[in-house]
Amino acid sequence: MLITALFAPHTAARAADVELDACPAKMLDLSPYALMAEDASRTLDAQGALALFPGLSPAQAPHELQRGYSSSAWWLKVSLHNATGEACSAWLQAGPPRLRDVRLYVEMAGRWQEWQAGTDYPLSVWALPERKPMFPLVLPPGARATLLMRVYTPGLLVSLSPRLWTPGEFLRDGLREAVLDGAMLGAVLLLAVFGVVLGAIYGRRVLMYMALGMFCHTLWVGVIDNYALVYLWPNRPDINAWVMYQLAALLLFLTNGYCYAAIEVDRLGRWWAWLLKGVGAGYLLLGFFSYWLSRMMFIALIMPLCLFGDVMLTVAAIYAIRRRVVKPWFPLLLVGFAWTDLVVHFSSYLFHTPLSSQVLSTTVLPDLLLLAVVLVVEIRRGRREEMDVRVQLDHQQATERDRLERVVASRTAQLDRSLQARRGLLARIGHDLRGPLASVLDSTRRWQAGDARRDYASLIERNVREQMELIDELLEFSREELDAMELTLAAGYLAAFLRDVAEQAELATERHGNRLACEFAAELPAAVRADFRRLRQVLANLLGNAAKFTDRGTVRFAVDAQPASTAGRVRLRFVIEDDGIGIPLDEKERLLRPYQRGGNASQHEGKGLGLAIVSQLLERMDSQLDIQSQLGRGSRFAFTLDLERAGEEDIEALFGEDASVDVDGQDRVLLVVDDQQQQRELICDLLDGYGFHTVAVADGTQALALLREHAVDMVLTDQCMDSMDGWALLQSVRDEFPELPVMLYSSLPPQRPLAVEPSLTFDASLLKPASAGQLVTMVDTFSTRRSQVAL
Repeated sequence: MLITALFAPHTAARAADVELDACPAKMLDLSPYALMAEDASRTLDAQGALALFPGLSPAQAPHELQRGYSSSAWWLKVSLHNATGEACSAWLQAGPPRLRDVRLYVEMAGRWQEWQAGTDYPLSVWALPERKPMFPLVLPPGARATLLMRVYTPGLLVSLSPRLWTPGEFLRDGLREAVLDGAMLGAVLLLAVFGVVLGAIYGRRVLMYMALGMFCHTLWVGVIDNYALVYLWPNRPDINAWVMYQLAALLLFLTNGYCYAAIEVDRLGRWWAWLLKGVGAGYLLLGFFSYWLSRMMFIALIMPLCLFGDVMLTVAAIYAIRRRVVKPWFPLLLVGFAWTDLVVHFSSYLFHTPLSSQVLSTTVLPDLLLLAVVLVVEIRRGRREEMDVRVQLDHQQATERDRLERVVASRTAQLDRSLQARRGLLARIGHDLRGPLASVLDSTRRWQAGDARRDYASLIERNVREQMELIDELLEFSREELDAMELTLAAGYLAAFLRDVAEQAELATERHGNRLACEFAAELPAAVRADFRRLRQVLANLLGNAAKFTDRGTVRFAVDAQPASTAGRVRLRFVIEDDGIGIPLDEKERLLRPYQRGGNASQHEGKGLGLAIVSQLLERMDSQLDIQSQLGRGSRFAFTLDLERAGEEDIEALFGEDASVDVDGQDRVLLVVDDQQQQRELICDLLDGYGFHTVAVADGTQALALLREHAVDMVLTDQCMDSMDGWALLQSVRDEFPELPVMLYSSLPPQRPLAVEPSLTFDASLLKPASAGQLVTMVDTFSTRRSQVAL
């Protein structure tokens, strides 16, 4: 039922949430975060109680939740937020066991769940069958919950202490408490029997009353702490209340008898004796009739009787001292301590003031006196047992010390391995970040110098995006998710990818006074499925090394396609050659390890990570690096990848992010020719957004038919299409509409068929995927020129 409530939508107003960055390991005190409000009418439900809290401040200390005796209902409000990535299970403690009527309302996402606990209810309807009022809570990851707790406990101290426990820690704490309480009960029983027997032998009523009162007080505490309700009469809360007040009345009677005997009232006169005996009889009568009295009525009757008895005992003590009936001061001190506690409780009830701590109980000092007697008898035995315990403790400490040393050694080894892995990845990412940064610096300087040979803004943007990907990888590592790096395969345009890699490499080669020669085979597929992010890192490292170790030479970047053994796949062979310093023959294997550099590379910057990174990434791709080199004559690095072919329909149709351009395509008609419907719709949606009027067809045959019936300002066509490809369409347009601009937008560079004349060319060409700004700007340029010519 709780889980269902926790997942409903949330609507209630909440105070500041208690943020759980981790599930409570042991116990979390919620007192400083709780709002407390009084319901004097005792009629509000959970929804009505929410109106009590606006404007209230959370408690600053636990004692602010102690409200003394009160006949009002008290509401606590706490808001919880589970900020962890896992569900938190905890038990909520409302306060001490003595609370009578405790109800918890859990609101999550607008739904309320109610539980009951307290001594007014049978144990079978409690949320948890524990002595203390406890409630189970389960917070899913990221969940927020509002807790409303209603406490109505007339006749008992209103003492609230909201805490979150782990079930295991609460049970362990309860076990420790139960063991301690059991030990105390056994000790008190033993001392009480000893005191009664000793008092009977020596005729000391003070000792008998003290021993019996101590035992009665212990039983009363056991009832208050719900031991009796849990283990004796779990389904009879009425009996529990009656026994509690019976024991309270008997305790007052015995305390009165102890003071009566200590002051020796019999020697003060018959009137005093009958008066104080009457007070004691009143306690017994109230205890007997407590079953038929309400709790508030019982307290309302017994408190004035306590006050009257305290005043009479005080006057009797002063009178006894003045008449020298009582000479020792110690019994009088015990009387003062015994009744001061009752006066404090009476004041708390009368003036509704919180009771932060209980004054010395009537059984404390008698316990000490009896314990002194027992210690004299048991001191020798205790010393022998102490020696045995000390030997056992030393042995246990030695065993625990050995265990801790083994645990520390194991954890230290694990930490060393983790730190080593972190250092390796951080060094690799730091190395990879240098390449994009160098390209950004070169592009910026050339752009500022007025160089217009390249689109440096796009180059800077691509390099910055590559850096962002590397930073994302570093963030993944901070979450310890890179212990086993996996490849992420996705379909992509191969020609555009190689063009981007070449543009970035060209800046690096020119920076070192070199020339980049790119040789991409015409047989390369338009699209493949690969981890382009990791492949870019491999090529960037190899091209960067070739440029760095070559001075005023040539760096050759070649990609060739070979048939694969499996249908639908292709073998791509990548080759990077340079005529630089070369690699010594005996150092090839060593350079594939991190932080290893060639003996002839000391004059060049670097940390010796490039080839190690390439080797690790290629191993993930089921490939390996082939190195051929001659010292002083250059190096040749090659590797082969077996990749799956992909169609344009497999590629997510999206334009690269770009700054918006100021283009108005009003009154211009564009003909879009592409055999992929998704590509046609994407291009048309983009151009229509800039005011162009677009018409789309699937091949060249349909395009010619439309051109013969309608006038357009420009044709935007793909290259490879069925029926009539882009080159055949271009030839037909040049024959019939020689002034009409035709732009090629294809996944491959222009590949002129052998039958096509060399003079036949497109007005412009653009590789897929282009950014939205590039495509719109180029279309605007050529369609504008056509419109101006028409005018």
